[in-house]
Amino acid sequence: MATQIKDAETADVFHASREYVRLTAKQRAWLDIFIFTRDAVLATKTAYNAASDTYARLLAHQIEANSRIRAALNVYQGRSEQEIFLADLQETIRRAPKGSVAQVRAQALYARMKFGVSTPDSDHEPVAPTAASESPLRFQVGEICLQDGKQYRVTSIDVNGQPLTADEVA
Repeated sequence: MATQIKDAETADVFHASREYVRLTAKQRAWLDIFIFTRDAVLATKTAYNAASDTYARLLAHQIEANSRIRAALNVYQGRSEQEIFLADLQETIRRAPKGSVAQVRAQALYARMKFGVSTPDSDHEPVAPTAASESPLRFQVGEICLQDGKQYRVTSIDVNGQPLTADEVA
């Protein structure tokens, strides 16, 4: 589990870190206030003199997405490179269109990295089916399908809309 800075000595180490030093004065002020309050809008209003709450919320979102701010926060939280990558991967999964190839591939990569799950043909790109082998049915993630008299909820699909994984419906 990631550790947080708890005393003045470790705070000094954090403030001397390369990631923290690379920030602008306003970014450092924002980060210090954010770490202390956990309130991005308050940190933005204070460090950037944002006049309105609406502007502060908009600017706070941009500041939080800044790669240098994120790098410094990762140092503060003691996150490993793998934890950072997995968090970014989760964000990719969340933002990808439901059932899209991008989402399915990201989910498969996450499962391999986090849980050691191997997927069939995970090292090979999917091959486009021929017209004779292509099924006329296309499924969406979350749909119920019937196979061998049992019902399954589709949890991932391939580029042709065919289920890759499914959970049995009780």
